Amino acid sequence: MNVTFKAVKAKAMRWRMERKADKSGVAMIEMTFLAPSELPQESTQSKILVDGKELPDFAEDRQDYQITYKGQRPKVSVEESNQVASTVVDSGDDSLPVLVRLVSESGKQVKEYRIQLTKEKPVSEKTVAAVQEELPKLEFVEKDLAYKTVEKKDSTLYLGETRVEQEGKVGKERIFTAVNPSGSKEEKLREVVETPTDRIVLVGTKPGTSLPEDEVKNLVLDRPELIVEEETIDFKVQERKSDKLYLGETRVLQEGQKGIRLHLIEVENGKRQLKETYDKVAAQDRIVEVGTKPGTSLPEDEVKNLVLNRPELVIEEETIDFKVQEQKNDQLPLGQTRVLQEGQKGIRVHLIEVENGKRTEKESYDKVMAQDRIVEVGTASETTKPVPQKSTKPQVSEKADTKEISSNEASQVQKEQLPNTGSAESQAALAAGLALLGLSAGLVATKGKKED
Repeated sequence: MNVTFKAVKAKAMRWRMERKADKSGVAMIEMTFLAPSELPQESTQSKILVDGKELPDFAEDRQDYQITYKGQRPKVSVEESNQVASTVVDSGDDSLPVLVRLVSESGKQVKEYRIQLTKEKPVSEKTVAAVQEELPKLEFVEKDLAYKTVEKKDSTLYLGETRVEQEGKVGKERIFTAVNPSGSKEEKLREVVETPTDRIVLVGTKPGTSLPEDEVKNLVLDRPELIVEEETIDFKVQERKSDKLYLGETRVLQEGQKGIRLHLIEVENGKRQLKETYDKVAAQDRIVEVGTKPGTSLPEDEVKNLVLNRPELVIEEETIDFKVQEQKNDQLPLGQTRVLQEGQKGIRVHLIEVENGKRTEKESYDKVMAQDRIVEVGTASETTKPVPQKSTKPQVSEKADTKEISSNEASQVQKEQLPNTGSAESQAALAAGLALLGLSAGLVATKGKKED
């Protein structure tokens, strides 16, 4: 094929080709040159054709259309104008709509339309009730495509030096998914909307160093700094009407999810300049169904005061006293005690179910275990035991009883203080002490009789 045309001054050239029906070749159907003085247009005005005829009742603000056909499935195409770019996605399956996407020359205006093609079924002689079949929906999402980092060797840079020749740019990918009435999803098509741009870095291979000499080592080279800042994007709330829910009722179909937007900011000499912005995580809308069915789901008047009594769980705590354990120790003198471990009270928790005034204990457990008090009791016997003196208890006054008790307590203390050595001297001293105590007790008794 040879093409001859006069020289023109243009900023862009557009070629449009279409595969032939017999698939034996490609036909060129459009060649456009754009002059530099022309500003990109923002209109998406075009004609959507079905088998070469304009789409009936077409309106720019209306997105969904329904067409019933007989015989062969019709072909959907676009008759473009004003440099509009169009994309037609037709899976060839009547269960999925045909997606038509129009993008203005400037890229700022995007319009999308869905055309559902349904083949007309033959009607039998008998009248059959029409059943509306719920068809799957076609959804699409756009995702970011990460760019690659490519390193190129540069002999003009010293070893260890790098320089960014071209900044990377994130691309975009569109994924079409069919959502069946049962809720299952099936991926149908993937297309690259915007190809990512590689980040090209020059790496030095020149021997030597780029550091300054000794006399100029304090030279400071200020280079721009790239800062990455994140911004949280709130999700939107979409409301869908449902005739299956009553008026005033709502149901959440999809929870919202906040997105994350990255800002690449270049800082040079304190001056900030925004270089690029892209979404790291796309925000997901919250979809809520709003009821439109007349009526109410509230109970009738005669049962509005229905009260449901439920059992109540009560938690009660009980204090548990500790026990005292005695342990014999033959290393301690007889009668002496020593505390090895102090006692500690415990706490027991009771779970009680109260229903209509009736209390039922469900479970008990120890929150704090009680700790026993452990006491050592001396069992060591003395080598020589003193012979106790027997005396008749006279009838004395209350005053005499008090004095006698005091003397007995003094003798008991003296006994505890006497050493158990087993020598003759200690035994004599013990006998003398007991004799003196007995004499004192006799004097006290005699004095008490005289007073009587």
